[in-house]
Amino acid sequence: MKKLMISGLAMVAIAFGVAQLAGSALGGHHEIKEAIESLRSARGHLDQAGHDFGGHREAAMRAIDNAIEQLELARKFDKD
Repeated sequence: MKKLMISGLAMVAIAFGVAQLAGSALGGHHEIKEAIESLRSARGHLDQAGHDFGGHREAAMRAIDNAIEQLELARKFDKD
């Protein structure tokens, strides 16, 4: 159950980041910034978790890191 919760949290955070990225094409960079902040918050919660959940916590944190990296690249790309 906890594994599903951790994996679910990561997937929600990633989906939120992607949704924010899609919205940013129409509305500027504040959506990307908010998505990055939300992903960083989710990562912080996972980092503070007292259990590894069979390696799923680390996998979720890597997925969040990847999502943040992609959003940062998208923000940079749009500035060019």
